[in-house]
Amino acid sequence: MPSTANDPLMPVCPSDDCFARIGRVAEYSGVSVKTIRYYESLGLLAAKSRTRGGFRLFDLDDALVKLAFIKRSQELGLSLHDIGKFLQVRDRGELPCAEIRTSLKQKVAEIDAKIEQLAALRAELKGLLSGWEDVSHPREGTICPILERASRAQASKHLTSLKMGEGLS
Repeated sequence: MPSTANDPLMPVCPSDDCFARIGRVAEYSGVSVKTIRYYESLGLLAAKSRTRGGFRLFDLDDALVKLAFIKRSQELGLSLHDIGKFLQVRDRGELPCAEIRTSLKQKVAEIDAKIEQLAALRAELKGLLSGWEDVSHPREGTICPILERASRAQASKHLTSLKMGEGLS
């Protein structure tokens, strides 16, 4: 892509390297300028140089590859902190596949634990709903007697398990 004097957003391409201002990188990547600046502040992306006017110039190919990687990694639930570590490995000329695999395995374990928690919550909610009784005469100091009964039962169950498991008297 050759640069033109008439279009300040056109990438600047000396030799085989192609540099672009942040607005063009945003346009090509679908990532906002504000987000690109944020990623730059975190060290995930770096401008290769600046114009005489102080505008950032990014290596277009490198920026687009990194932004696509960041977006996909976030879609998979990886943190920007972890993504930064992966990009540091890549910037050293190595592939971060082993680190990514470890993070994805951890993410699967977190999802499995969350599914178990949600299944337990679902069972509890279904139990509450299956024994639901409409209360026509509220007692003073209550909000919803059915939930309050369930809370007292849950607290009693928890206290019993503590006594049995920890030897409390």
